[in-house]
Amino acid sequence: MDRQLMKDIRGVVEKAIADNKEAFKAMGVEVKLGAGSYSPSNGSIKIEIADVAGGVVKTKEAVALERNAMFLGLPADILGKPVRFGSDDFTIEGINRGGSVVIKRKSDGKMSRSKLERGKLALGIRTTPPGVTRTTEADQESAFESKAS
Repeated sequence: MDRQLMKDIRGVVEKAIADNKEAFKAMGVEVKLGAGSYSPSNGSIKIEIADVAGGVVKTKEAVALERNAMFLGLPADILGKPVRFGSDDFTIEGINRGGSVVIKRKSDGKMSRSKLERGKLALGIRTTPPGVTRTTEADQESAFESKAS
């Protein structure tokens, strides 16, 4: 087993999944390939199957976000919402075990991660509790100077 053989096998499996996309859609699921690995004598490729409900794929990250949105200070309906980072448009797809927001770029469907606080800022969600303000070092120094005078 070598890298090229695994790539070739992955291509065949991806084509089989693509050829059966409508059948999977009729079943109410989305099927895609995950990570793969190999050794000299064997290999494996993860196949991920997720429910589709209301047009949204229910990946483990999507389910985790739905369950934990309130605890993370996020709106309950955040899944699938559009968000912009730089010049790219993304949709919120879920949250991973590390606490990063999983996002999908609209232009090419590429999945990425973003820190939770950055995601909140991009959505216009306040990241500090009410009544708490963030201060810079310069603010703190000027406050100290005015008290010392």
